[in-house]
Amino acid sequence: MSNFSNFSNRIFSGTVVHGAKEGRKLGFPTLNMSLAGENAEFEKDFRAGVYTVICELHSFNIEHNNYTEPRKHLSRGYARSHTNLLDDQLNSSTFANTPLYAGLLHYGPRSTFGETKMQWEIYLLQFDAEVYDYQVSFIVLEKLRDSVKFSSLEELITQMKLDKRQGEAELLV
Repeated sequence: MSNFSNFSNRIFSGTVVHGAKEGRKLGFPTLNMSLAGENAEFEKDFRAGVYTVICELHSFNIEHNNYTEPRKHLSRGYARSHTNLLDDQLNSSTFANTPLYAGLLHYGPRSTFGETKMQWEIYLLQFDAEVYDYQVSFIVLEKLRDSVKFSSLEELITQMKLDKRQGEAELLV
C-alpha cells in the first residue's frame, strides 16, 4: 500500500453528487464527490482519514452567490510544512485567478452510520451553498487523523467541531 506522501499536494478532480445529507443534518454540509476517471485509480491506495484541502469550484459565480473573494481568507501559513509544489499548483492554470476555498476532506466509510463504502466528502470552511453537479478540483494538504467509528452522533459531532477548529487554525487567516 502506498503512503500518504504519494498523495500530498496532488490535484484531484471530480463532480459534486447528491448524498444522504447526513452532514447537513449534523451542521456540517459536505460536498459528496465522484472522482473523475484518472483520479479514481488512486482510491485503492488512498488511506481513510480526515485531511485539510484547498478547493476550487469551477464556474462558481461569487457575485451571484453573495460571496467575497475567498482566496484572501486563506492563510499562507498552510504552506509552511509543504513543498514549493503546492504554491506552483495554486498558481497553475488550474487554480489561477479562481476562488479557492479551505476545507476538510473525509475519505473513508461512514462507519458511524453503518456504511462500508469508501466515500470522498469535503466540508468547506466558511461556505454554504448548494453546488450539486459542479466540477471541483482539490489539493490534499495534510492528514489530521484516521477515520474512526464513533459510538454516538454526539461523539461524531464533537470530533467534527475539533477537526473544524484545527482546519481553520491551519488554513484561514
